[in-house]
Amino acid sequence: MKINVLTPYRKGGPYTWGENLVRELNRRDIRARHIHRIPELLASPFFKDCDIIHTAVPLPFNFWNKPIVLTVHGDYRREKNIWQKFYPLAVKRADCVTVPSEFLKKELGIERAVVIPNGVETASYPENKPFDLNHLKFVTVTNFNF
Repeated sequence: MKINVLTPYRKGGPYTWGENLVRELNRRDIRARHIHRIPELLASPFFKDCDIIHTAVPLPFNFWNKPIVLTVHGDYRREKNIWQKFYPLAVKRADCVTVPSEFLKKELGIERAVVIPNGVETASYPENKPFDLNHLKFVTVTNFNF
């Protein structure tokens, strides 16, 4: 089986998800290719040598005649990017839609979405050690959208 994973190029979020997904699929002997640069994304309808398209890019049309899995990582209605307007049609036309949380599934009203929580590579983090409550510090990060 071969899977083409399509993501936007900008670093972080979906791009990192795509890199990790392809690495894990290839480790499990499933051939996978990460397509993320604009020229490759535009040419991707000509890459017919796969069995499944798994995308974080909203594809309103299926040029491949292959099953399309669309993963929605955030509330596209609020995010300002070039893909924003394509999501509603892409959600309707995808063979399968996945989201990382029940909250997002309900918020977007995608009843048929399958919830697959984001994975955490625990090996990347140091072993948990007991902490001293006297030295506990909290950090809150927000995008300051009021």
